[in-house]
Amino acid sequence: MTRLALKTIGLGTLIAFAVACGDNKPPPKEPEQAPMTDDAGALSTSTDTMDAGAATASTDSTPPPPAAPAALALPSGSAKLKFKTTKAFDIELKSDGTVNSGGKAAAKIAGTELQTPDGKSTLKVDGDGNITTADGNPYAKFDGDDLTTQTAAKWSIGEDGAFTQTDDKGKKSNLGKADGVGSAKKATLLAAAYVAWGTKAPAAKGAKPAGDKPAGKPAGKPGAKPTTK
Repeated sequence: MTRLALKTIGLGTLIAFAVACGDNKPPPKEPEQAPMTDDAGALSTSTDTMDAGAATASTDSTPPPPAAPAALALPSGSAKLKFKTTKAFDIELKSDGTVNSGGKAAAKIAGTELQTPDGKSTLKVDGDGNITTADGNPYAKFDGDDLTTQTAAKWSIGEDGAFTQTDDKGKKSNLGKADGVGSAKKATLLAAAYVAWGTKAPAAKGAKPAGDKPAGKPAGKPGAKPTTK
């Protein structure tokens, strides 16, 4: 056998051996995946946070309670009001809320209430201007600084101190004169109404007047009958 033939046989043997053995390198590893439990925990935490936030938002959206009505303004000194309906009245409202009628204590205004001299609540004013008795019965209503009765008659104090009444038909009449009222128009009119009507303000026809005292007898004192000139 020639030398060339031997070389050819040897080369073929080496190639066959290499094919039979293959590549000795290990196969590549698949990339590792993050554990599912971590994602689930993060999702759970995120969901809980969103639920808590939604609950807080729901609670925060609850409308706040209505604000308490502002106290009735009182005069800086002493407000005096003289007027006449079916009877003449002489009222004084002091800076501490004391109401005198004919020189004698008749009531006291404290905050949004008109009280008897001994502190018993008699009339109350709410945030919408509605005036009610201590029992919650309708009495009158403030429209701005004017006092309107249930018969639609209106009492007003002008900037010049003129005390007037406008009836339900729009007829205006002069009742008297006020001095030193300033911004205390509501308090002055409320005091005047109580002294004139007691807890029984003029009521619309067919309606029963509110209150448990005869009209015109505040704090047990005689007075005039209700009027809606």
